Amino acid sequence: MTWTAAIAAALAALAMIGQDLLSTWLVQAESEYRATRAGVLDTLNWPMGMAVTFTTVEALQGHDLALKIAVCAAVSAANYTGTSTAVLIGRHIRDRNPQRCACGCPGANRKTA
Repeated sequence: MTWTAAIAAALAALAMIGQDLLSTWLVQAESEYRATRAGVLDTLNWPMGMAVTFTTVEALQGHDLALKIAVCAAVSAANYTGTSTAVLIGRHIRDRNPQRCACGCPGANRKTA
């Protein structure tokens, strides 16, 4: 695998982490009925998704098996890392700014595992 291939795998992984962060925060914003925040996150999420698609499709269409394996492994690891990191950060933000649900039930404020 060449340096160019390694850079492509790294770019795909970074784009996947970015997409996971934005997607997780988008769902959290939607669950809190924060339309403006959700709209901005959704708008930012689309180009990240396209970057993931472009880099992975480009790598998977070629004939370099090492590149295909590297991109699949990097994006898979980034997928897990991005989502778990976003949940940890989002949980911290939500714990600092508790929100009641739209119906006003007290269950919206309790911490869950």
